[in-house]
Amino acid sequence: MKKNFITALLAGALSLTATSAFAQAGTGHHVDTVKGYVSEAIKHAKEALAQAQQGHAPETATAARAASAQADEAAATENAGMDIEQAQNRFTTAIKAADKGDAAAAVAPLQESITLLTGALDKL
Repeated sequence: MKKNFITALLAGALSLTATSAFAQAGTGHHVDTVKGYVSEAIKHAKEALAQAQQGHAPETATAARAASAQADEAAATENAGMDIEQAQNRFTTAIKAADKGDAAAAVAPLQESITLLTGALDKL
């Protein structure tokens, strides 16, 4: 009887530990996945910056939207930091400027977003 009780107690403890581990694993995003999102956001942001510096507003907006989408993916994870959220705000500013045809006004926010995302990548 005592042996059955100990066995049941041990089995219950192991069950709770395993359930907790599986629950945690299901909600997390691997850091490499987040780094991938941030790296892609930086790549698109650099393209948007190049387009803005050349005065191509529509292309700037398109590339900035692609960068923003990748930053959104990164921000949706628990590994996201304030730098990513701040970069998203800069993308919004750059997109609005480019949509109005003012590529020059998108340059500074895009430069800031690249700096912020690079900082976020270094912290991951």
